[in-house]
Amino acid sequence: MARVLVITDDPDFFSLLGYVLQAEGFLVSRAIGPGDIAIDEHVDPAVIILDTSENTLEICRSIVSSNKQPAATIALIRSTSCELVARLLPAGVTICVIRPFGLPRLLDILRRAAGSLGERQHPPSRLRLDRLERTVTWKDRTIRLSPIEFGLFADLHRHYGRVRLRTDLLAAGWSQPGLTVRCVDVHVCRLRRTLAPFGETFIETIRSSGYKLVAPPDN
Repeated sequence: MARVLVITDDPDFFSLLGYVLQAEGFLVSRAIGPGDIAIDEHVDPAVIILDTSENTLEICRSIVSSNKQPAATIALIRSTSCELVARLLPAGVTICVIRPFGLPRLLDILRRAAGSLGERQHPPSRLRLDRLERTVTWKDRTIRLSPIEFGLFADLHRHYGRVRLRTDLLAAGWSQPGLTVRCVDVHVCRLRRTLAPFGETFIETIRSSGYKLVAPPDN
């Protein structure tokens, strides 16, 4: 069974959500703040659900520094603030879900994330991602990315070697209604130009589908 870590300071919310998730077959645990993230360093959750609060970014940094690598980190937000989303995605959040939300949608996201664990590939060690500094390093050369570029690259990096549909990338990178997948194509093109100094083709286009991240293997 997949393990889900719910980070919230609201016991009533956790009680309700935990009950639903357990009924769906997930193993559920709770953390309240940054100090709880690394208590059990031997247990890595498949998915983290983050109920946003004043110390959300500090919690994101704790997740990154704990070296836990969930398949997804879902932030439950109370507004469609572009500024908030732009800060959360580079900090390691996979997708933002606006409250109030429908449980079927959240469960669908959880199942997709948990189901991807068995087929995960890992990028070569020479390709490194720093979520706090918003940088990508390849063979000890570092390039800083814009917030949108980093959000796209981070999503592709998290799903390394697997095709990400344009609709997946759109959902991961933007919360504004009315945007189309053309927006994804434009920003992927810009991301490729930013990465061009590395001299490698990292983002492969999958015709009529989307994109995937590839890189030469370690020697």
